[in-house]
Formats: sequence, C-alpha cells, structure tokens
Amino acid sequence: SYQKVGFIYRGDLFEVNSAVLLFENQGFDFPRPPLQVRVSLKSEPSYQFIAIALHLKAGVDDADRERRTRAVMTLTEHLQTLDLPAVVLGDCNESLDWNVGVAVFAPLENAGATLVTLPAALDGAYSYLPSERLIDHIVVSGAQVDTAVTVPRLDQAPLDYQGTVSDHLPVVVSWLPDVFAK
Repeated sequence: SYQKVGFIYRGDLFEVNSAVLLFENQGFDFPRPPLQVRVSLKSEPSYQFIAIALHLKAGVDDADRERRTRAVMTLTEHLQTLDLPAVVLGDCNESLDWNVGVAVFAPLENAGATLVTLPAALDGAYSYLPSERLIDHIVVSGAQVDTAVTVPRLDQAPLDYQGTVSDHLPVVVSWLPDVFAK
C-alpha cells in the first residue's frame, strides 16, 4: 500500500543478503521503511558493506523538513551500531544548496559520515526534474571515501524519459572501497 524501495545489482559481482526493513514502527518519520541489505563483493580481496535504500518524507513545509530531520537522526544512530561500512542512498527529498537542507543532514556529517553528493549539489547538478534540484543523495559511513558523482542527463535522450520512466534522474557514484586503496 506504500511505495517500496529496492536494489538492482549485478549478481556476477555482488552477493546480497540479510534484507531487513528498518524503522517500520516509526511510520511518521519514515513513511516508507528503508531497506537494509548486506553486500559482499565477489572478488579478491573480498569486501562487505551495508547498503540502505530510503525514501524520506516529501514536502517543502517546516513540518515535512522536521520529519526528515528526525528520520536522519534515527538513521545516524542506527549507522553507529553497524559493524561494517554503510552506503545510504535514495530520495531524501531535501536539497543541499541552502542552509536548511544542509541542516537536515548535519547529524550524519557530525557522526563522521560523508555526504558524497554535496559537491554535485553545489555545482548545480540536479536529479529531480520538476524543480531542477538534487534531492537524491548518497551517504557513506564507516569508510574512507574517494568518489566521483555524476547525474546522467537521461531526460535529454530521444525517449520521453520523464513521461515514461521517472521524474528523477539517477545519481551515480563511483566508490573505491578502502580495501582496494591499500
């Protein structure tokens, strides 16, 4: 009865298991429960991390922003309990090109997580077509981050992307886990 999140991945590269819906009893702050999975890289050296897909409360008024802020605080507390690095990604419904948007994510950054989409947002990239704002974000926690973020402009392709696929563009990150950086 609600929008669900999920993961699409290459089975020849990754093994995904231990799926769990988070914060199901906190529907006010999380109207759509985040999905958490454990991901194992099928190569040498082996690498594991947690991936969490989320879709935070939409809306532009103060009450909506307060719900997103409380959700981010709960998510931050959860990330601090994990024994593996984590990647959090999804529709956060918050823009980072103004102070109130940055404040929503402050608990994550204060806990040492990296909002890897921040530079793209400040450079004018956007993922939500109707408002031309970057509201889909990627956060890495518990790992060193050396990333490159791109937002492919699929809306400029010959097909009617917004009319047939989505009003959001994909946000792509190239992330080199610290195990490979050594």
